[in-house]
Amino acid sequence: MSESKLIVDFETAKKLHEVFPDYKGYDWVHCNYIYNNEGKLIDWWSQESVSYMSDENSYYPAPYYNNVIHFIENAFDWSIYITPRFDGFDNAQIDTYYEIYKTGYAGGYDHSSDAHVGDRWQSANRAIREVCD
Repeated sequence: MSESKLIVDFETAKKLHEVFPDYKGYDWVHCNYIYNNEGKLIDWWSQESVSYMSDENSYYPAPYYNNVIHFIENAFDWSIYITPRFDGFDNAQIDTYYEIYKTGYAGGYDHSSDAHVGDRWQSANRAIREVCD
């Protein structure tokens, strides 16, 4: 799996920045990339990133999605599960869906995606954005 498939997508990075305006990426371990305003993924430690990082409105931190899920679970008691879906013919995995639960929420909260959203990366990004909403 390419490393970019482990990093939140551009839309998710924008949503995280909107919901957590004080988040700069330094507080989540292993945030090694940023997106510029056009959605280009840039290595945090590259010379190119220096020009963006001097203006906090010109980039979005791009953390690994598993770190974001861990942060959401620890800070807000939301649990996100990505589950594979298999076909009924030869039991091959065909896509994934996600489930979101709120721990200890009166009356409970259980959201299971009704749309099959593709691979684990797509499900994780969609679930993170939904929790932010």
